Amino acid sequence: SLYNETEGRAIYPTPVLGVVGLLPDASRTVTRVFRSAGDAVVVLGENRGELGGSEYLARVCDLVAGQPPVLDLAGERALQTLIVSLVRDELVRSAHDCSDGGLAVTLAECTFGSGGIGVEVTLDGVRTVPAAFIEAATLFGESASRIVVSVADGAVAQVLQAAAAAGVPAQ
Repeated sequence: SLYNETEGRAIYPTPVLGVVGLLPDASRTVTRVFRSAGDAVVVLGENRGELGGSEYLARVCDLVAGQPPVLDLAGERALQTLIVSLVRDELVRSAHDCSDGGLAVTLAECTFGSGGIGVEVTLDGVRTVPAAFIEAATLFGESASRIVVSVADGAVAQVLQAAAAAGVPAQ
């Protein structure tokens, strides 16, 4: 943001990156919205429990502090290459980046506009944080390079194998 004040209150700087690309066939895109009841949900990428600078700290703890999530460029490249191939091969039905608000917010956003499709998940807690923060870090950690995808139940093994071959953690 070039003007960092609204209604007399300072706002945080807002770096923006614009990306333009060519999409050969727009009919083969996927959106964030869950499309089919009974699909499996797979998280591509690793939650490192990073809460620094997160919405969780700002909203729940009224605290703006900490280091932002680390970006591993090689890991990001592997993830982006993987998601392009999964979409191309029609193995995923929806895809949504996991960023602002972490996994809990991402999952909720995937249900908006779904016509009533909800989500039920079982998660392993992040173990890289103190015990008192495991739940918050698991649900609201904003680690970079994560995508939530929905997958037809019969394609889960293929998606997990593709992720393993690409060196992308998946669960």
